[in-house]
Amino acid sequence: MVAYSSHKSDTQASLSESQEGATPVAPSVDRHDIFERLRSASENLSSTPSPSHPHGQTTPSIGVSQERALEVEKRAQELYRSMHGGLTGWGTEEAQLLASLRDLSPAETQLLKEVYANRFNVKLEDDIASELSGAHLEQAQAALKGDRAFESATALHRAMDGVGTDEEALMKELSSLKPGEYAKVGEAYKQRYGVELESALRRELSGDDLSRALALQAGKPMVAAAAELHKAVEGVGTDKASLRGVMKHH
Repeated sequence: MVAYSSHKSDTQASLSESQEGATPVAPSVDRHDIFERLRSASENLSSTPSPSHPHGQTTPSIGVSQERALEVEKRAQELYRSMHGGLTGWGTEEAQLLASLRDLSPAETQLLKEVYANRFNVKLEDDIASELSGAHLEQAQAALKGDRAFESATALHRAMDGVGTDEEALMKELSSLKPGEYAKVGEAYKQRYGVELESALRRELSGDDLSRALALQAGKPMVAAAAELHKAVEGVGTDKASLRGVMKHH
Protein backbone atom coordinates (compact mmCIF):
# COMPACT_ATOMS: atom_id res chain seq x y z
CA MET A 1 0.00 0.00 0.00
CA VAL A 2 2.88 2.36 0.71
CA ALA A 3 4.44 1.79 -2.72
CA TYR A 4 1.11 2.39 -4.43
CA SER A 5 0.54 5.69 -2.62
CA SER A 6 4.02 6.86 -3.57
CA HIS A 7 3.45 5.99 -7.22
CA LYS A 8 0.10 7.84 -7.24
CA SER A 9 1.66 10.90 -5.67
CA ASP A 10 4.50 10.92 -8.23
CA THR A 11 2.03 10.65 -11.08
CA GLN A 12 -0.08 13.60 -9.81
CA ALA A 13 3.02 15.73 -9.37
CA SER A 14 4.14 14.89 -12.90
CA LEU A 15 0.75 15.87 -14.33
CA SER A 16 0.75 19.11 -12.34
CA GLU A 17 4.19 20.07 -13.64
CA SER A 18 3.14 19.22 -17.18
CA GLN A 19 0.04 21.43 -16.93
CA GLU A 20 1.95 24.31 -15.40
CA GLY A 21 4.48 24.26 -18.20
CA ALA A 22 1.90 24.07 -21.00
CA THR A 23 0.86 27.17 -22.90
CA PRO A 24 -2.84 27.93 -22.22
CA VAL A 25 -5.06 27.82 -25.29
CA ALA A 26 -7.79 30.50 -25.40
CA PRO A 27 -11.18 29.23 -26.53
CA SER A 28 -12.23 30.48 -29.94
CA VAL A 29 -14.82 33.30 -29.83
CA ASP A 30 -17.44 33.68 -32.53
CA ARG A 31 -18.22 37.40 -32.33
CA HIS A 32 -21.05 37.09 -34.81
CA ASP A 33 -22.68 34.43 -32.65
CA ILE A 34 -22.39 36.62 -29.54
CA PHE A 35 -23.94 39.58 -31.35
CA GLU A 36 -26.82 37.44 -32.60
CA ARG A 37 -27.47 36.15 -29.10
CA LEU A 38 -27.55 39.68 -27.70
CA ARG A 39 -29.88 40.84 -30.45
CA SER A 40 -32.18 37.88 -29.91
CA ALA A 41 -32.24 38.50 -26.16
CA SER A 42 -33.16 42.14 -26.73
CA GLU A 43 -35.95 41.29 -29.16
CA ASN A 44 -37.38 38.60 -26.90
CA LEU A 45 -37.13 40.59 -23.68
CA SER A 46 -40.85 41.22 -23.56
CA SER A 47 -41.63 37.50 -23.80
CA THR A 48 -39.89 36.73 -20.50
CA PRO A 49 -42.53 35.38 -18.09
CA SER A 50 -43.31 37.66 -15.19
CA PRO A 51 -44.08 36.59 -11.61
CA SER A 52 -47.67 37.75 -12.00
CA HIS A 53 -48.16 35.88 -15.27
CA PRO A 54 -46.05 32.66 -15.32
CA HIS A 55 -46.70 32.11 -19.00
CA GLY A 56 -45.88 35.69 -20.06
CA GLN A 57 -49.48 36.46 -21.02
CA THR A 58 -51.62 39.41 -20.09
CA THR A 59 -54.80 38.89 -18.11
CA PRO A 60 -57.41 41.36 -19.45
CA SER A 61 -58.79 43.89 -16.98
CA ILE A 62 -62.48 44.56 -16.54
CA GLY A 63 -63.74 46.41 -19.61
CA VAL A 64 -60.86 45.28 -21.86
CA SER A 65 -61.45 42.59 -24.48
CA GLN A 66 -58.87 39.91 -25.22
CA GLU A 67 -58.15 41.56 -28.57
CA ARG A 68 -57.52 44.94 -26.98
CA ALA A 69 -55.46 43.30 -24.22
CA LEU A 70 -53.13 41.95 -26.91
CA GLU A 71 -52.92 45.45 -28.38
CA VAL A 72 -52.02 46.82 -24.94
CA GLU A 73 -49.31 44.16 -24.63
CA LYS A 74 -47.90 45.32 -27.97
CA ARG A 75 -48.01 48.96 -26.86
CA ALA A 76 -46.02 48.13 -23.72
CA GLN A 77 -43.29 46.54 -25.80
CA GLU A 78 -43.24 49.50 -28.20
CA LEU A 79 -42.95 51.93 -25.30
CA TYR A 80 -40.01 50.09 -23.80
CA ARG A 81 -38.18 49.93 -27.13
CA SER A 82 -38.87 53.61 -27.84
CA MET A 83 -37.26 54.62 -24.54
CA HIS A 84 -34.44 52.10 -24.27
CA GLY A 85 -33.44 51.69 -27.89
CA GLY A 86 -33.46 47.90 -28.19
CA LEU A 87 -29.89 46.55 -28.32
CA THR A 88 -27.99 49.84 -28.08
CA GLY A 89 -30.15 51.57 -25.45
CA TRP A 90 -29.35 54.97 -26.98
CA GLY A 91 -31.84 57.83 -27.27
CA THR A 92 -35.61 58.02 -27.05
CA GLU A 93 -37.98 57.89 -30.01
CA GLU A 94 -40.47 60.52 -28.87
CA ALA A 95 -42.84 60.14 -31.82
CA GLN A 96 -43.17 56.37 -31.33
CA LEU A 97 -43.58 56.77 -27.59
CA LEU A 98 -46.38 59.32 -27.91
CA ALA A 99 -48.12 57.31 -30.64
CA SER A 100 -48.12 54.22 -28.40
CA LEU A 101 -50.02 56.13 -25.71
CA ARG A 102 -52.80 57.36 -27.97
CA ASP A 103 -56.36 56.14 -28.49
CA LEU A 104 -56.59 54.02 -25.36
CA SER A 105 -59.61 53.86 -23.07
CA PRO A 106 -59.14 54.53 -19.33
CA ALA A 107 -59.31 50.77 -18.64
CA GLU A 108 -56.75 50.07 -21.37
CA THR A 109 -54.42 52.76 -20.03
CA GLN A 110 -54.61 51.23 -16.56
CA LEU A 111 -53.88 47.79 -18.00
CA LEU A 112 -50.94 49.26 -19.92
CA LYS A 113 -49.43 50.55 -16.67
CA GLU A 114 -49.85 47.15 -15.03
CA VAL A 115 -48.37 45.23 -17.96
CA TYR A 116 -45.39 47.59 -18.19
CA ALA A 117 -44.62 47.31 -14.48
CA ASN A 118 -44.87 43.51 -14.57
CA ARG A 119 -42.73 43.14 -17.68
CA PHE A 120 -39.97 45.63 -16.95
CA ASN A 121 -40.03 46.10 -13.16
CA VAL A 122 -40.49 49.87 -13.36
CA LYS A 123 -43.54 52.12 -13.38
CA LEU A 124 -44.40 53.44 -16.84
CA GLU A 125 -44.92 56.93 -15.43
CA ASP A 126 -41.44 56.93 -13.85
CA ASP A 127 -39.76 55.61 -16.98
CA ILE A 128 -41.41 58.28 -19.13
CA ALA A 129 -40.52 61.05 -16.65
CA SER A 130 -36.86 59.97 -16.79
CA GLU A 131 -36.77 59.97 -20.60
CA LEU A 132 -38.87 62.99 -21.66
CA SER A 133 -39.04 66.67 -20.79
CA GLY A 134 -40.92 69.80 -21.78
CA ALA A 135 -43.90 69.55 -24.13
CA HIS A 136 -43.19 65.89 -24.92
CA LEU A 137 -43.46 65.01 -21.22
CA GLU A 138 -46.63 67.10 -20.80
CA GLN A 139 -48.28 65.35 -23.73
CA ALA A 140 -47.33 61.89 -22.47
CA GLN A 141 -48.56 62.62 -18.94
CA ALA A 142 -51.85 63.96 -20.31
CA ALA A 143 -52.29 60.75 -22.31
CA LEU A 144 -51.67 58.62 -19.21
CA LYS A 145 -54.30 60.63 -17.32
CA GLY A 146 -56.80 60.22 -20.16
CA ASP A 147 -56.93 63.99 -20.73
CA ARG A 148 -57.51 63.94 -24.49
CA ALA A 149 -58.07 67.69 -24.76
CA PHE A 150 -54.82 68.66 -23.03
CA GLU A 151 -52.92 65.95 -24.90
CA SER A 152 -54.11 67.32 -28.25
CA ALA A 153 -53.53 70.94 -27.22
CA THR A 154 -49.93 70.09 -26.34
CA ALA A 155 -49.43 68.28 -29.66
CA LEU A 156 -50.77 71.29 -31.57
CA HIS A 157 -48.49 73.65 -29.66
CA ARG A 158 -45.45 71.48 -30.40
CA ALA A 159 -46.30 71.59 -34.11
CA MET A 160 -46.37 75.40 -34.06
CA ASP A 161 -43.62 76.09 -31.53
CA GLY A 162 -40.03 76.98 -32.40
CA VAL A 163 -38.58 77.89 -35.78
CA GLY A 164 -41.08 77.10 -38.52
CA THR A 165 -44.35 75.21 -38.31
CA ASP A 166 -44.80 71.50 -38.84
CA GLU A 167 -47.89 71.77 -41.06
CA GLU A 168 -48.14 68.02 -41.57
CA ALA A 169 -48.19 67.28 -37.84
CA LEU A 170 -50.58 70.17 -37.23
CA MET A 171 -53.09 68.99 -39.85
CA LYS A 172 -52.79 65.40 -38.71
CA GLU A 173 -53.62 66.36 -35.14
CA LEU A 174 -56.58 68.53 -36.14
CA SER A 175 -57.88 65.79 -38.44
CA SER A 176 -57.76 63.24 -35.62
CA LEU A 177 -60.23 65.18 -33.48
CA LYS A 178 -63.89 64.26 -33.32
CA PRO A 179 -66.56 66.98 -33.72
CA GLY A 180 -67.26 67.13 -29.98
CA GLU A 181 -63.57 67.49 -29.07
CA TYR A 182 -62.67 70.72 -30.88
CA ALA A 183 -64.17 73.08 -28.28
CA LYS A 184 -62.53 71.21 -25.40
CA VAL A 185 -59.15 71.30 -27.13
CA GLY A 186 -59.54 75.03 -27.74
CA GLU A 187 -60.29 75.60 -24.05
CA ALA A 188 -57.33 73.47 -22.97
CA TYR A 189 -55.05 75.33 -25.39
CA LYS A 190 -56.06 78.74 -24.03
CA GLN A 191 -55.77 77.57 -20.43
CA ARG A 192 -52.26 76.20 -20.97
CA TYR A 193 -50.78 78.74 -23.39
CA GLY A 194 -52.82 81.87 -22.72
CA VAL A 195 -53.96 82.41 -26.31
CA GLU A 196 -56.90 81.31 -28.43
CA LEU A 197 -56.15 78.33 -30.67
CA GLU A 198 -57.58 80.15 -33.68
CA SER A 199 -55.27 83.11 -33.04
CA ALA A 200 -52.28 80.77 -32.89
CA LEU A 201 -53.31 79.14 -36.18
CA ARG A 202 -53.71 82.52 -37.89
CA ARG A 203 -50.29 83.58 -36.65
CA GLU A 204 -48.53 80.47 -37.95
CA LEU A 205 -50.41 79.69 -41.18
CA SER A 206 -51.67 81.41 -44.31
CA GLY A 207 -53.50 80.71 -47.56
CA ASP A 208 -54.96 77.24 -48.07
CA ASP A 209 -53.13 75.87 -45.04
CA LEU A 210 -54.92 78.38 -42.81
CA SER A 211 -58.27 77.76 -44.50
CA ARG A 212 -57.88 74.03 -44.02
CA ALA A 213 -56.81 74.34 -40.38
CA LEU A 214 -59.68 76.68 -39.49
CA ALA A 215 -62.15 74.38 -41.25
CA LEU A 216 -60.86 71.39 -39.30
CA GLN A 217 -61.02 73.35 -36.06
CA ALA A 218 -64.63 74.25 -36.86
CA GLY A 219 -65.49 70.60 -37.53
CA LYS A 220 -66.02 71.09 -41.27
CA PRO A 221 -64.03 68.28 -42.95
CA MET A 222 -65.46 68.89 -46.45
CA VAL A 223 -64.39 72.55 -46.40
CA ALA A 224 -60.97 71.44 -45.19
CA ALA A 225 -60.79 68.91 -48.04
CA ALA A 226 -61.63 71.62 -50.56
CA ALA A 227 -58.80 73.81 -49.26
CA GLU A 228 -56.39 70.87 -49.43
CA LEU A 229 -57.55 70.08 -52.97
CA HIS A 230 -57.10 73.69 -54.06
CA LYS A 231 -53.57 73.76 -52.70
CA ALA A 232 -52.73 70.53 -54.54
CA VAL A 233 -53.73 71.87 -57.98
CA GLU A 234 -52.84 75.56 -57.78
CA GLY A 235 -49.63 77.16 -59.06
CA VAL A 236 -47.03 75.59 -61.32
CA GLY A 237 -47.59 71.84 -61.60
CA THR A 238 -49.81 69.61 -59.52
CA ASP A 239 -49.04 67.90 -56.25
CA LYS A 240 -50.27 64.51 -57.39
CA ALA A 241 -49.47 62.78 -54.11
CA SER A 242 -51.58 65.27 -52.14
CA LEU A 243 -54.32 65.09 -54.76
CA ARG A 244 -54.50 61.32 -54.49
CA GLY A 245 -54.59 61.61 -50.71
CA VAL A 246 -57.54 63.98 -50.80
CA MET A 247 -59.49 61.81 -53.24
CA LYS A 248 -58.75 58.68 -51.19
CA HIS A 249 -60.00 60.07 -47.91
CA HIS A 250 -62.96 62.02 -49.24
